[in-house]
Amino acid sequence: MTGEFAIRRLLAKDPDRALEAIRELTADPDEHVRRLASGGTRPYLPWAVRVPVLVERPEATLPILDALYRDSSEYVRRSVANHLNDLARHAPDAVVATARRWLSAADSNTKWV
Repeated sequence: MTGEFAIRRLLAKDPDRALEAIRELTADPDEHVRRLASGGTRPYLPWAVRVPVLVERPEATLPILDALYRDSSEYVRRSVANHLNDLARHAPDAVVATARRWLSAADSNTKWV
């Protein structure tokens, strides 16, 4: 089961408040919860309803990705990579800037993402 559908309804209704709560999930000890933070906020999540604010404000989810791109779990990092790929569709400059920033503080997992 997944909470992505519920998160997306919250994002559509009150994006700022939802994003604040979702950012807290990035520190959860459970990798599934951390993955939910990244996957649930993807702009083009294939199996879910679109949330226009995620496309209109691509920078809004970057703090979530910033918290997770060096995650110990490959499962979570793969979600971050998918999310970044989604952002590249409509905000390529933001993605390039983010990748450069991440590479300046890289660890062994950063280049893969």
